[in-house]
Amino acid sequence: NQLYTRSLYVVTNRGTEKKLLDTNGSILSCEFSPSVTNLYCLITQLVDVEEYREQPYLVSVNLDNETITPLLTLPEDQDIEMSLSPDGLAILFDQTMTVSDPPKDVPSLDNDSGEAIIDSRLWLLVPTPTLTQDPTQQPKLEELPLSGLAPLWLP
Repeated sequence: NQLYTRSLYVVTNRGTEKKLLDTNGSILSCEFSPSVTNLYCLITQLVDVEEYREQPYLVSVNLDNETITPLLTLPEDQDIEMSLSPDGLAILFDQTMTVSDPPKDVPSLDNDSGEAIIDSRLWLLVPTPTLTQDPTQQPKLEELPLSGLAPLWLP
């Protein structure tokens, strides 16, 4: 499209489309809650057109009334992955620290941009049960005491 936006639609099993949101950044990941009443998404918003920098953030989309609730703004890092717990009560995501010029004698893992990952943190975000009824209520965020990449809940 002319505005270079990306749109997120939900499509029913009968083929009915409903537009949920637009962003001038990217839609990185979305997961339905087990009750299929909310959709949790990791999306970005363009913050600098010249350097094309994107600001990632987590949102909750109430599918009944199409309300979009921002949950958390994240650092400007595209290598974030999220995973919604099987019961829908928490979101696990990672945060990596990178360097563009690592020491040559030390083996390292690289991210998608080719930068060396020097550290990683895991975070747990607990959207409160009444978040959709009270948008002023803040979700609970906790840094976990272990490192990791690409977190994934097991059923």
